[in-house]
Amino acid sequence: MSGEDRGSYVGIVLVALIAGSLFALDTFGVSREPFQLVENRYPQTFSQIFSGEQKAFTLGGILREEAETLTFRFSYLVWSRVPVGTAEDPNATGAYMTEIAPLLSLSDMWDQPPEVITASAVIEDEEAEVVVYDFTRLLNATGDLETHNETLTTYAIAYDDEGAVKAYYKGVSGFDFENRTGARIVHLSLNVDDDKEEFYESGMASAYETPSLSEGPKLGTVDFQDPRKGSSYRVTYTLEATQELDRSTLQIARVYKDAELQICLVNEIESEEPDSGE
Repeated sequence: MSGEDRGSYVGIVLVALIAGSLFALDTFGVSREPFQLVENRYPQTFSQIFSGEQKAFTLGGILREEAETLTFRFSYLVWSRVPVGTAEDPNATGAYMTEIAPLLSLSDMWDQPPEVITASAVIEDEEAEVVVYDFTRLLNATGDLETHNETLTTYAIAYDDEGAVKAYYKGVSGFDFENRTGARIVHLSLNVDDDKEEFYESGMASAYETPSLSEGPKLGTVDFQDPRKGSSYRVTYTLEATQELDRSTLQIARVYKDAELQICLVNEIESEEPDSGE
């Protein structure tokens, strides 16, 4: 396993649904879970200084049970300062976060509850519990997702082993978050067994004779049609740096079988410090 990419199993030990359902992920050998995670690859760092650098992300596995639907969903978040008024609270939850609380109230008004997921992850080289709040359904219902790269949909709070807020992130439902992170998607590949469907940015789509990314999956959601037990499913996409990256980011990758969450991975991508030359 290279130092550049984190291994397939870092960032996921246990996923706890807010409803209390637990999924133990055994990614070694034959899985007893409906979806067996095989591959979770992402860059350990993204250059802080080189615009144009490209990094690939891959999520893949094998469907072990019959299913009517199989969905991969991706979000991309950026590190942010904890909102004023909550940083001093060692046990601050979303209800006390000044950016999340209004959305929770709006969710009640519209009867569109957020998806709330608790997952184990490695944040700043330490084990952490991360609580994810995804308001995509609410903001879709209110019509705020017409330009999703400008609409914050997803928030994450990382807690240390004592329950104190360790880090705070916010971002979008999508493969990239260019206007906040300086990284944009340039290529997407969807694989089912040996079959592949590819999408490129508009400038390259004609050269490769593929559909453009604008014709591909929206809001970071990939729905595999007519899923088959025993088949392998993989999503790979490439991000390109368009400006300096000076903050860490999170990729949140989820797998759903028949609309039920099977896997949630929280992958941290650190910003790469400039070489001091020493």
